[in-house]
Amino acid sequence: VLLSAGPAAAGLASLALFGALFHTINHGLFKSLLSFDAGSMLYATGTQDLNRLGGLMRFMPLTATTTLIASFSIAGVPLFNGFASKWSLYVAAILGAKGAGYLPLFGIFAILTSALTLASFMKFFGASCLSPTSRLVEEKAREKNLEKGRLEVGWILQAPQVILAASCILLGIFPI
Repeated sequence: VLLSAGPAAAGLASLALFGALFHTINHGLFKSLLSFDAGSMLYATGTQDLNRLGGLMRFMPLTATTTLIASFSIAGVPLFNGFASKWSLYVAAILGAKGAGYLPLFGIFAILTSALTLASFMKFFGASCLSPTSRLVEEKAREKNLEKGRLEVGWILQAPQVILAASCILLGIFPI
């Protein structure tokens, strides 16, 4: 059926398949990074309650930076890997209108979903990293009597965060 539709349809199907496979890889990268970031925050503070977190940018700058990268990646912000793969899917949906008129509607829905995703992850980042330092975070920093008040996890847990964050940026700037 695909070949009888012509070479343009085959190229469009290839673009859509590439976008889907590339996004699957990217999704694994940024979701893994978000999991490592959340785990680091939980390990450092003993809670996953956003209402009890705040000001982690000051105490966990590496984790905060990788959380921002992962948040931009999952939302599909340009120059991050999520954008690179989502763009292929958007283009395939819009160009596919000739064969299936409803496809651009799905593309628009995907773009709106990305905007909502950005809003929700910016709320997560703002509440955990940018808001005023919470009492719990200050107590944990004092309790651990840390050098320079750092709550960062050890390098063995930071290494995957850095590698995944670098992958999110590299695949956004230089897509496969």
